[in-house]
Amino acid sequence: GLPYRLRRQMHEQVGRALAQGDHRDDDDLVDQLSMHFFHAGKYEEAWRYSRDAADRARDKYAHAEALEFLERALECRSHARGIQPAQVAALYEQLGDIRDIAGLSAEAADAYHRARAFVQEDQVMVANLMFKEASIAQRIGKFSASLRLLSRGRRLLDGASGPDVDAARSRLATRYSFGKYLQGKYDEATRWSAIGADEAGRAGDNEALAYAYNTMHLAYMHAGRAEEEPYGELALAVYEEI
Repeated sequence: GLPYRLRRQMHEQVGRALAQGDHRDDDDLVDQLSMHFFHAGKYEEAWRYSRDAADRARDKYAHAEALEFLERALECRSHARGIQPAQVAALYEQLGDIRDIAGLSAEAADAYHRARAFVQEDQVMVANLMFKEASIAQRIGKFSASLRLLSRGRRLLDGASGPDVDAARSRLATRYSFGKYLQGKYDEATRWSAIGADEAGRAGDNEALAYAYNTMHLAYMHAGRAEEEPYGELALAVYEEI
């Protein structure tokens, strides 16, 4: 029943008192600071503490709490000053990752899509976000949409070079290969996974390489063809090394 203005003042007073006190042993401090500064309308502080609280919740596998704090931080960003677009993109990507873990596939894809708008000049970042979107599209059976996203991601990297670019291109190629595998187009799957393995090798990205080997193994096995190399065993060896 308190007036909103008084309520905001009280939340700020509590937030300032908690922030200035000695609460090093209080694990819930950032959670409380996030809540109090948000309801006080102090959005710069709420943005910072909400991100810290989200990291803490994610480390504890408390996904529902992490989602709440990430969504609060993103609500703050339109009111706060000095927040960089790359920070917003990173937060949307984290939101997408946790939504994906929580089984919220459509909502996760939406978060990745929103993240792309804040990093348009970072082609590798955009391509990696497209990879994540496409992975979700494949999982829910939208194979054609997934393949279109992956093709766009690879075109985006045309003319660019470097280990990060090769790693991104490798992931896109291998996920494209997996899409063809899911469609039953095993020859195309083996061709694209070979491209992915080659690019992963140039990038020195073992995770991308193992993923490519695993997809090649699946494609050869379901095509009923003899493997040129034991790709399944190669994938396992790389995963064990990682």
